[in-house]
Amino acid sequence: HVADRVSGVVSIDPNTGAQSVLLSPSALGGRTARGICLAGDSTLAITTVGSNSGAVLSVNPRTREVGVVSQGGLLENPACVTLGPDGVLYVGDLSANSAPGTSGSIVRVDASGGQNLFANGGPFRGPFDIAISGDGWIWSAQWGGLSRRGGVHPPVLPHAHQHRRGAGGEHRPRGG
Repeated sequence: HVADRVSGVVSIDPNTGAQSVLLSPSALGGRTARGICLAGDSTLAITTVGSNSGAVLSVNPRTREVGVVSQGGLLENPACVTLGPDGVLYVGDLSANSAPGTSGSIVRVDASGGQNLFANGGPFRGPFDIAISGDGWIWSAQWGGLSRRGGVHPPVLPHAHQHRRGAGGEHRPRGG
């Protein structure tokens, strides 16, 4: 499945590459699909924007049932999402919760829809893709670079607490 800004959520047949619209933007409440990930038990988590707020939706691809996991609050312009080994969604937001001279943040969204700021500040420059490596580091692709944040599962990496508060992290410029 792919989040498509024009078509909504698109299914791609792994054998043929044939594409079909699973959910149109109207089925998403008129919202624009931005990011997508598998969120356990064949459920999809989809980041959307619209109605002057961001949201994370839960979609069952078999039934096409759509539910709201979380919206508004710390989510302003969510672009990407990944499921952590701790069962929490990590959402990259392009603009919300920015520190001076930066843009964007990573917001944790728990199963009940609760939100808290996981990371912001330097060197964020609009995180548009996010992944968690096997060692628990959160990686985010951003305009002009790649950033790594503290671990999300035990054992916690040495500076994880510091990163959860939004400070520090590693930044690797493109090509470096």
